[in-house]
Amino acid sequence: DIISFLRKSISADNELKGSTQNNYQKGVAALHAFLKFRETNGEPKITSFKEFNTEFFWTMADYLPMYYKKDNDKPYSITTINDFLKLANIVVTKYGIKGGYLTVAEAKSIKQLTNKTSKENEIFLRNDEIMKLYRYQPLNKLDEIVRDVFLLECLTGQRIQDTLRLDENIQEIMGVKQIII
Repeated sequence: DIISFLRKSISADNELKGSTQNNYQKGVAALHAFLKFRETNGEPKITSFKEFNTEFFWTMADYLPMYYKKDNDKPYSITTINDFLKLANIVVTKYGIKGGYLTVAEAKSIKQLTNKTSKENEIFLRNDEIMKLYRYQPLNKLDEIVRDVFLLECLTGQRIQDTLRLDENIQEIMGVKQIII
């Protein structure tokens, strides 16, 4: 049983702090709910880690916002759903490799993804769009700084709060100014 294996692996993982273990278990709970949903709808039971692929997680991304609810039957936010997807992916790949059920190459072929549903005022950039911004030659110094900070946020996933504290993280190492993240 894959779900039992994942739960036991997380509980036995001494490298994880309690909060990380709890988060991983939340990802497994979402995964378990999706697997039960699939079986209820007549799809074959997942019996091998090799059946977890990017397409599987895309289908899970479609399932979670519509069917996976809190105990009070209210929907989870898209941010929380994206966290569940990420955690389920991490747990499947990490413990699939540790248990010898997946090779590193197989695990890497499962793309990390998030739910495609977004709030109306959110815009997500594709990699090619980010590269266009990277190649853009600003007309003045201020535009160059704004572009660089925006790209830093895109590529590191920093929060705006962290970006506001960038100056605190600039250090000079061997004569080169670097941002420590």
